[in-house]
Order: sequence, then C-alpha cells, then structure tokens
Amino acid sequence: MLACATAEPQPFVAPSGAETTTGPVPPAAPDLLFVDITTWSGLSGLTAPVGVALTDLDRDGAPDLVVGLERETQLFMNLGDGRFKHTRTLSHADLVGTAPYVLDLDGDGRRDLLLIGERHARVVLAGPLGLSESTAMIELPTLTGIGSIATFGDFRGRGTFDLVVGMIAGAPAGGDTEPDFDCATIGGDGGGRSTEKEELASSMVLEFANGAFADLTAESGVDTHALRTQALATVDLDGDGHLDLLVGSESKELDQIWLNDGQGHFKESSAALGIDRKTSAMGFQAMDVDGDLDLDLFVSDDQAKGGGILYVRGDDGRYREEANARGLGDTESLTTWGFAFEDFDLDGDLDAFLANGLPFYGCSGGAQPKSYYDGTPEGHFTRVTGAPGTALDILAGSRGAAFGDIDGDGDLDVVVANEDGPLHVLRNELGRGHWLKLDLRHPQLDPPVGAIVTITVGERKQRRWVQGTASYGGSSSAEVHFGLGAAEMVDEVLVRWPHGQVQTVTKLHANRTHRIEFKPD
Repeated sequence: MLACATAEPQPFVAPSGAETTTGPVPPAAPDLLFVDITTWSGLSGLTAPVGVALTDLDRDGAPDLVVGLERETQLFMNLGDGRFKHTRTLSHADLVGTAPYVLDLDGDGRRDLLLIGERHARVVLAGPLGLSESTAMIELPTLTGIGSIATFGDFRGRGTFDLVVGMIAGAPAGGDTEPDFDCATIGGDGGGRSTEKEELASSMVLEFANGAFADLTAESGVDTHALRTQALATVDLDGDGHLDLLVGSESKELDQIWLNDGQGHFKESSAALGIDRKTSAMGFQAMDVDGDLDLDLFVSDDQAKGGGILYVRGDDGRYREEANARGLGDTESLTTWGFAFEDFDLDGDLDAFLANGLPFYGCSGGAQPKSYYDGTPEGHFTRVTGAPGTALDILAGSRGAAFGDIDGDGDLDVVVANEDGPLHVLRNELGRGHWLKLDLRHPQLDPPVGAIVTITVGERKQRRWVQGTASYGGSSSAEVHFGLGAAEMVDEVLVRWPHGQVQTVTKLHANRTHRIEFKPD
C-alpha cells in the first residue's frame, strides 16, 4: 500500500447511473470465463489504487459498491443487474490510499464504513437513511505508523466488534510527520524503508463504545512490533469457539497466529500449529479445501517459492503446506493481492480467483494477468485460461478485489482495484450448476464473523467460515455462497453462530437467497 510521489490526483466525475451505459448488456460468453463489463456497469475511468468493497448497503438483495480513491470514497448503488449509480462522495483530503471495510460497528442495524488510509483511519456511521445521507466521520486514534489493513471480530464475547488495524511502517524517528521511503529497495528485505529513520510499526487493537475508541492493544497481549503488517484476518483457527487473529508480514518474516482465550487475551501460537513459512502476505482465507470439513488456510504471497502458501490441516490439528502438490505452484510467478476461494462455476467444489500485480520495485509496480483455478472435490487445482478476449488476460497492477453476485444470476462476480489504472468489473461466465445464497442475520454482529455454515446435499457436506475480512483492500459480499451442481434442494443447513449456538434449517430450494435469522435459545 505504499504510494510514490505522483501528480495531484484529479477528482472523479461520478456517472449518473444507468443512462451513462452504452448499448445492451454484453452477451454471454462461457468460453471467456470472465467478461469485462466495466463500461456497461457505468464505472469506466474510475481509478481505485488500493481497495473496493461490495456490500448490500440498502438491503435490496443486490451488492452495492464502495470505492476507495486517493482522497475520497465513492458510494455506488447497484441497479440490480450489474449496473451502478453514484449516490455519494465522502471527501477526506488527508486520507490517502483508502481501503474500505463494511460492518455495523455501533450495533444499530445499519452498515457503517471503516476507512483505512496511510496516516489516518476513520469510521463513517450510517444515519437513519443509511450511508446515503450525511453523517459525521469519527477519527480513530492516531496511527503509530502507515496504515495498511484492518480486520474485526467479537474477541471478548460481548456482542460487539473490536477492530484491529495493521501498519506496514512505523513513525519516523525524531517526530517527523512523514516516514522516510527508499524507493529503490521497496519489495526487498528492507521493505523500501530505512529502519535507521523510523520506528517499527505495531498493530492496534481498538474497542468502539459510546461513540469513541479505546486502545486495547496492551491489554490484548498482541505485540506485532517484529512485523510490517500487510495482512490481517479473524477466524476460529483452532476450533475452540473463540475468534483468533491472523497477522501477516510484508517483508518475508514468519506470519503470526494469535490464539484467543475467549476474553480477548491472545497468545502467539504459530509454531504449535505448524504455521512456519516466511511470507510477504497480502491476505488470508479460511476454507475447507479438501472436503474433510476441517479449516484449511491460504496465504497470498509475493512471488513465493513454490507458489502461494496453502496450509492443509492434518488429523493432529497441525498445518502442512501443500500449494505445489495441489496444483498452485505456478502462482510462484505472480504477486497475489485480492483473491477468493469460492465455487465460481457452481459445481460444488471450491475454485480460486487471484488478482495479481507486482509490488513497488523501484517505486513502480508491474502489470500481471489475473488467474483462475478450477478445483476438484479433493482439493486439487488446475489453471484455466479461457478463450482469447477473456478478462483474465487484461494486464494490470491489481490490488484489492471484492466478490459478490452483482447481476443476480447466482454466481460470484469480481470488482478489482488496480494501482496503475481504472478498476475492472468482471462478470462471471462460468456458472453451470445450481446455487444457494444465505443471508445470515445476527441481532448484534453484522456480518456475523465467526459463524460456521455447513450444508448437506444428499451424501455430501460443504462448509464455509464467515471471516473478519479476507483478501486485501476491502470487504466482499457478506452472503454465504454455495454451488450445488445438479442438486435442486439442500437437505439441511446448520449454522453455528458466533458464541456457539447451533441452528438448523431443512429443505431449502436451490437458486434462491434464503434469510436465516438468529433465534436465541
């Protein structure tokens, strides 16, 4: 998320909505895998150098778009078919390189925005009419370094979210207002910064209550001074019912796994779990890659030897790295930022979409193609390239990526932020089977981070984990998505809510979005 000296960014002239689109919807083209519909969506020319978020802000069933620009954040409402209409601009001249995250921070039932910038971070609380009306911005405590990433979860079991903000560089020594960058070494062991001129960064753990933030970092026991943090996630990694914290390094250091005792106190436990690779991590995702219903873990990495890091959980509870053995070895030539392991082709197996772009070597990034991998039930992956003209071939210095069904056809589409050019809206052409989307409604936690959803279709089960952010640069749609293949009915859905309550729903029809509301015991 480092920014080089550039010309003053030009303000974005927002499109007025559907009337700005040209021509009919681009026709279906399954042999292309993904089709670029940016112009048709009404978003051409919109540059998002860091991150984007897809989330249903107005609760109409279609994910809306939040775009983090250099000095402002733009809100676009989905017209229901993949076209977007601009509704609001949030100006923040001092908030540069913005990554947007969406959550209901104050527990009032409306989704708020968390905006992470290089030197500042703030929250925009939704008003009675949601984020479409004017609301005050609340500043987070002054960052101790350059902000990079955020995550959130109910770490203390109180029914409220705590925030974690990660930083990739510390404050300059001597009280300077800006850090010192050595652009010639960005991406190397020094991370592009001189440790003689700056302090090491540390992640911050924050509580939001009564309209203000309190710093819980020391109380939590989380100490990340050894890392330049560029990846964060929250998920129950050890299966004890408490949300844990995953912290990824920017500069080829060991990632850290902080296990939670349920009271918000953490202990670093990566060695005990077998998490033993040095990475330049951009994101984590928890998923069941091999169909055994255990939590496995993918870590995107900067041109990792042997490919991105895929930890598969063994029967002893420890993790073993198996990316190359499972067909992901060619990610060694890619730097993956935004990504998702989801069922893009709706056949019942997890696939993978990776948004790639070289980091700032010599203060300039490098364009790379996007990549798609078709998965099998056993968790083996094959890269599929598509016919000439696929949107996967568009070269860009991609950064954040957000995933959601923007056109209402049941499969997951992608919006990609690019550091070196306009964002891309990619329509998924892969869907060949039936699907199920679950809208989980918890009275206190939106999204319900920590929930685990297991569906049964005939003799087969699938499982998903609701994370406190995955990937890099923003939030994806909070709906839990499953591909069903030929099945037209889901026999059972079992939801283990945050804090452990289990709820079961039976006989849900395919090709629909079903709302499941938390029902207390």
